[in-house]
Amino acid sequence: MTALAGPIGPSKEKTLNTAQKFQLTDADLDSLGEELDALRATFVADLGESDVAYMRKVIKSQRALEVAGRALLFAGFLPPAWLAGTAALSAAKILDNMEIGHNIMHGQYDWTHDPALSSKTFDWDTSCPAESWQFTHNYMHHTYTATSATPSCGSRRTSGGRRSRSETRSTPRYWR
Repeated sequence: MTALAGPIGPSKEKTLNTAQKFQLTDADLDSLGEELDALRATFVADLGESDVAYMRKVIKSQRALEVAGRALLFAGFLPPAWLAGTAALSAAKILDNMEIGHNIMHGQYDWTHDPALSSKTFDWDTSCPAESWQFTHNYMHHTYTATSATPSCGSRRTSGGRRSRSETRSTPRYWR
């Protein structure tokens, strides 16, 4: 992946300004890095079969909700069946996108070497292909969070200071 230039690309100046802003020395940054490495090692050591079992259980639940929702919609001429079918399909889609897809596409289960749980082979049923999501979310969003370069943050103010042009009185209060 090539580095992007300009306002949305990596900037050594931004990193230096952040370190200077918080008065961090090289020793402080090294110490922080060591603490984060130790924290990561603790979590990696705790990974195991229970984590895989959890994801398999979520996948099984999502598939059951999808099948049940579609079956209930066959009786959709009855309002309770239509409502239950719609709710089941909604829950299935939420699980598929937020719990299964989001976590697998982040690479959280790559350590299992299971093709069904691999971020390299997983694809999901959304309008955004896996490869595009991995770039815009994993790279752009997590690299540039709280900056104007963050994708899909045009309608929200993500940091203090000046209000964004798109922020108006109609913007929900919790986005301000």
